[in-house]
Amino acid sequence: MPTTLHDLPEIEYLDGQPHRKVSPRLTHGRVQLALATAIARAAGTRGVTVTEVRFAPDSSGASKTELVPDVAYISNERLASLTDGQREKPPFSPDIAAEVRSPSDDLRHLQRKITRYLATGAILVLDVDPSQRLVHGEQRVGPAIDEQRRRRRRTARIDAERLVPVGDLGE
Repeated sequence: MPTTLHDLPEIEYLDGQPHRKVSPRLTHGRVQLALATAIARAAGTRGVTVTEVRFAPDSSGASKTELVPDVAYISNERLASLTDGQREKPPFSPDIAAEVRSPSDDLRHLQRKITRYLATGAILVLDVDPSQRLVHGEQRVGPAIDEQRRRRRRTARIDAERLVPVGDLGE
């Protein structure tokens, strides 16, 4: 009898609460790849750009938090401070975290993730909405003492022809 092999759904944890990641579809995957390529190109040799890597910010707290951004960038400086084991699941948020929205995403959960990323080491978080062709960027602009007041949000329309050819977005 043939066996079908597949991974179990990815589960993230935020303050101990499990949240199942949505299984990406073609458009999501193409935008994710294009975004990772653009970030890697801009970063050059200053760090690494990865997709779907688990991060464990706030690992010292009582409630488990493990987040899996669609795309992440980590500087070489931050990577150098980690042991080999920690590199596989960094104990902080990436310098840049990007989340590509899916139609069924829980936007309240997404906003809580963005807040956590910024409070635990991220400098920039990109919230990419392919259906609206928008990129919302949130940047940490000061100490993480009062995150709600120390965040700056910018929104820009995706230049779809540069990121992903419009004909490839599956409209």
